[in-house]
Amino acid sequence: MPDALRIESDGAFSSAIPPLPDMNTGMGIRLDEKVASHPIRVAIPAGDQQKIKVAIRGEAEKRGGQLIEIRAGRESELTVIMELTGEGQGLMGVQTHLWLEEGAKVRLVQVQLMPSAYRVLQDIGAYCESNASLETIQLFLGGSDNYSGCYADLEGECSRWESDLVYLAQEHQRFDMNYVARHRGVRSQSQLRAKGILREHAEKCMRQTIEFVKGAAGAEGTEQEEVLMLSENTINRSIPLILCGEEAVQGNHGASIGRPDEELLFYMQSRGLDMEEIYQMLIRGRIEEICRRIQDPETEQKIWSFWEGGGENESVS
Repeated sequence: MPDALRIESDGAFSSAIPPLPDMNTGMGIRLDEKVASHPIRVAIPAGDQQKIKVAIRGEAEKRGGQLIEIRAGRESELTVIMELTGEGQGLMGVQTHLWLEEGAKVRLVQVQLMPSAYRVLQDIGAYCESNASLETIQLFLGGSDNYSGCYADLEGECSRWESDLVYLAQEHQRFDMNYVARHRGVRSQSQLRAKGILREHAEKCMRQTIEFVKGAAGAEGTEQEEVLMLSENTINRSIPLILCGEEAVQGNHGASIGRPDEELLFYMQSRGLDMEEIYQMLIRGRIEEICRRIQDPETEQKIWSFWEGGGENESVS
């Protein structure tokens, strides 16, 4: 990926900040090698509170990769909102490394609003010290082939990761996702939640893994997935996995996969709605749910402009 992406932020990012140590990510070292040539970094001082917005835009007929490194100091609080947009067709790869020092709280929001001909790679790697708390909120609406991963090392005692992902796959879109919570810290916690809608000929594979390393006594992890399939031609693969190297832990997983309730569809049709209107209501409900979690009116407006414009990026430029 030789071309740099267009990055717009409030100036908090710099290439002069010392790099973070190597860390695991959801997509692995091959992507590390592609995006590491021109990283940008931000470091939040101990006890500080900040909110940062980053706009990442891919250009037509180009391939671009970007590494973003974030270090949150002790007892700091940080919100980062990333908006991914583009034009035409091309390839975008964005990798985010996060290091949360003791007691830090980081909220990472990623909103992917790419055109339908773009291939998108989104990758996250996180390292959490004692009492650190990471929240990731992701909404994927565009792109053709979408690959995403997230790997959180819950190294410290009482560290925590909460992940919320909502995606819409339609026409011939493909989604391939790998999310891993690795518990090493005593009483560490993770919650991985994914909700998606598949229609037409869309295809999706979701891997959710919770690993309890020996010594992580009292750790708890939960993985949940809800998939709504609106067509018989869609392909869904759900691969939940729990690995236990420690006995005194609690791991849970559950999945709800299927078509909309027939009685609900009949009732809504009896109220004068056709099937396409019903499907649009279901999709809109999922988007509204994640927008409430984002808690940023400007970003929410861009999401709805993109959606109501049929995926046209010019509406969110």
